[in-house]
Amino acid sequence: MIEATQPLKLAVVGCGGRGVGVAREFQGLGLARVTAVCDVADKGLAHAKEVFPEAFATKDVQAVGRREDVEAVFIATTDDTHVDAALALKPFDKHLLVEKPLATSIADCDRLVNGYASVKDKVHMVGLCMRYSNATRRVHQIVSSGMIGEVLCADCIDHVSVGGSYYFHHWMSRKKHVVGLLLQKGCHSLDFISWIIGSRAVKVHAFGGLDYYGGEEAAEKVCHECGEFEDCSERQERFVELDYVKQPVRKPDFCAYSREVDVCDNAIVNVLYESGAKLSYTECHFSPDYVREFVFIGTHGRVEARLPHHGHPEIKVSFRHRPFKHLSETIELDPGGHGGGDPAMLREFVAAIQKRRRPLTDFEAGREGAAIAISAEQSIETGQVVEVRNADGTPRAITRRKGRSRELSRKALLDRAPLYGKGS
Repeated sequence: MIEATQPLKLAVVGCGGRGVGVAREFQGLGLARVTAVCDVADKGLAHAKEVFPEAFATKDVQAVGRREDVEAVFIATTDDTHVDAALALKPFDKHLLVEKPLATSIADCDRLVNGYASVKDKVHMVGLCMRYSNATRRVHQIVSSGMIGEVLCADCIDHVSVGGSYYFHHWMSRKKHVVGLLLQKGCHSLDFISWIIGSRAVKVHAFGGLDYYGGEEAAEKVCHECGEFEDCSERQERFVELDYVKQPVRKPDFCAYSREVDVCDNAIVNVLYESGAKLSYTECHFSPDYVREFVFIGTHGRVEARLPHHGHPEIKVSFRHRPFKHLSETIELDPGGHGGGDPAMLREFVAAIQKRRRPLTDFEAGREGAAIAISAEQSIETGQVVEVRNADGTPRAITRRKGRSRELSRKALLDRAPLYGKGS
C-alpha cells in the first residue's frame, strides 16, 4: 500500500500532449513521480525525456511493466491501442489509468473488462475527467438526493466552437483512427449523463452528417503552407494553448476541408436505458460557442446545467406544480485542466489505490460510455437501432414496470418544493 506522504511511482505510456500534460499535473500536485516513459515514436520519447530527464525511457511497454520502480501506469497512446497496451501490462500487476475512450470497439472494451475481471487487488481506471469537476459532482449530488425524483428524460447539446482546431485539422478527423467524434469527444457527456441517470443503455439510434467540414482538398495540404491561410475562417495556428498542458503545444494543421476527413461534424443520438429513461444527445462541431447544456427531468422536477468551457457553470432546479419555486446556483470551478476535473481525477486514482477500493470511473464504467458512442456511430452507418449487450454477450432489457403507482400526493409535492426552492 502506498503511504499518503509517498508519491506514486508512475510510468507514462504514450507521450503526446495529453500523456505528458497529465504526468506533469501528477507531479505538480505531489501525487506521483514519473519514473519511466514509453512511446513508439522517437519524437514523443525525446520530448518526454526533456520533461522527465531522470525517467527510464523505452519503446517497449513490457519493459515498463518489468520495472520495480513503477507502481502505476498512465496509458495515453492512440485510442485504438489502449487495450493492447493495457493487456500487455497485465502480467506485471500494475495499477492502471487508461485515457478515455477505453477502446474504439465494443469487442476491445470487452477484451479489457473480461481480461481484468479476475484482478481484484489493483486499481483499473478510465480517464473520464468530466465526472470529477465540482460542477458535475454538484449535479449528481442534487439528483442522487432525490430532489427531482427518478430521472426519466434527459437532453444534452454539446456546442463545440473549437471543433475545427481540436479535431478537423488533426488525425482525429479520420474514422480509421477514432471511429467518430461521438466516441472521441462525446464519451465525456455520454458517460456523465448515464452516471446521473444511474442506468445502462439498452438501445441506441442516431443520425449524423459531415455537413460543414471535409471537401475536396488534398490530403497532404497543411495550413502553414497554404496561400489562403490569411483569408480562411478555419485556419489552424501551429501552436495552441490547451488547459491541461499549461503551455503552447504544436498542433497538426492538416486542411479541415480535406477529402480524407470522414467523421461526422454533427449528430443526434437517442438512447433508451434499462430504467426506461430516455436521452436525446446532440453534438455540433461548428457551433458559435463552446458550452455543454444538460436537462434532466425527473418525477418531481427538473435540473438544468449550463457548463461553459470558459466562465462559471450555472445550475437550476425547478419543481413540479411549483414552477415559480427554484434553486439557482453559480459554481466556482476548482483550478486545473478540464474545469478542475483533471486534478480531482488524479486524486481519485491515488485515493482508490491507498484505500484499496474501486475508483468512480473503473473499466466497467468506461465500457458503458464507449458502448453508447460506438453504437451510435454504428447506427449512423447502418440506419438501424443498435442493441447494447453486456460484456458477456447477454442481452439487456427495460426493467421497470409500465406506469408507476402514485409516489406523492399533490399536497406532498406542493409542500416539498419550497423546502429546496427560492422565489424567482
